[in-house]
Amino acid sequence: MSKFLGKVGGFVADYGVVSKVDGGYVIDDYDDNVLFFCSDESIECADGQHYFLIEGKVCDHMHKDGQDVTILGDCDCTLVDRLDRISGAYFGRVGDEVELDNVCVSFRRSKLQEWKVTGEFSKLKKEADYRMVIEDGVHTFVLPYNSNKKVSFNDKYKYNVYAKVAGYAIEDGKRATVLSPKNVLKKGDIRLGQHWWPGIFRR
Repeated sequence: MSKFLGKVGGFVADYGVVSKVDGGYVIDDYDDNVLFFCSDESIECADGQHYFLIEGKVCDHMHKDGQDVTILGDCDCTLVDRLDRISGAYFGRVGDEVELDNVCVSFRRSKLQEWKVTGEFSKLKKEADYRMVIEDGVHTFVLPYNSNKKVSFNDKYKYNVYAKVAGYAIEDGKRATVLSPKNVLKKGDIRLGQHWWPGIFRR
C-alpha cells in the first residue's frame, strides 16, 4: 500500500520505475509507494520497464484513486538499468537495526556511488575511500568507510557486523542496503571492536 514520502517542502530520493501518463509521469517504487510529477519533458525509457533514481522536491501529498500519492516538482530521473536486470531486495527501513553474523565480505576501492535516503536527503559527509560489500545469501549490504591501513581485497575472514540501515543503492545490478556501522568484528578477534577502522563514518 502506498505511503506518503518525505515532507512537503522537503526533498526525497527513491528508486523506482517511471511511466508516462497524461500530464506527467507516475513513479512506482520498490515498496509500492506512488509518486507523480508534472512535466512536458520527454524522459527516455519512461515505459514502466526501466529502473531510475528519482530525486525531487515534495510539493504536495494527495489522495488519488484510494492511494497516498507524493507529488514532486523539480524532479530529476537518472536511468539505472532495465527493471528485469535489477535483482535482490532492500533490507528493512531507514533506522532499522542490522546484525549480520559470520558473513563474508569483499573490499572495494572504487568510489561509492552517491546514495540517498527516502525522505529527507541524506548522504555521506564525504566520500569513502573503501566500501565493504556484504552478501548474506539473500541481501546485499554496503558499508562505506575510510581507513589508513592497507586493506586486503581478498580477505578470507568472516565478520560480525552491527549497524543501522542508512539508505539504499544499486551495487553490481543488485538492490543494496547501505549501512551506518555501529561495530565491525572480524571473526577470531577476542576484543570487541578491535577491527573498528579509524575514520569509519559514524552517524
